[in-house]
Amino acid sequence: MSCSFYSPEQISSPISARNPPPSKRIFSRYFTCFWIRNIRGGLTSKLEEITQILLVGLNNVDVAVLVETSLHGGIPDDLIRIPGYFAFRKDRDNSRVGGGILVYVRNGLPFHAQPKLDKVDLEVLWLLYRRPLMPREVSHILVGAVYHPPSAQNGRMLKGKGA
Repeated sequence: MSCSFYSPEQISSPISARNPPPSKRIFSRYFTCFWIRNIRGGLTSKLEEITQILLVGLNNVDVAVLVETSLHGGIPDDLIRIPGYFAFRKDRDNSRVGGGILVYVRNGLPFHAQPKLDKVDLEVLWLLYRRPLMPREVSHILVGAVYHPPSAQNGRMLKGKGA
């Protein structure tokens, strides 16, 4: 469950050391550690366990993406708060049971919701990650947290991803 990043082998040439090719650059210091889980409903009953996973230092979780949370408008943000993390959530708008997406982001990380990319009929939560001083090749990262129910039509999901 912990994130491990391995540095590429050392580059010996002084010229390449100053300007190594993209495949040899060390990007791990720019990126966050993700923990992704389908919790199959009942987030509030599993919150203590999730909190322990996020707060254990060895796991080093920066972003936790949880799907099938079963959250709805009747569950306030205060009830799902985890110290040291900000919660982005997308609940189901209709009367269907289940579904839902929750993304916990460690406080201080520059993630911003992208509501313009939302589609009403798809369970997708978009976040933009942009740190100052990102590598030139990767100036920002768009993260899409997706819950695709087993009964959903694949065509709608594929059609919506390019829009």
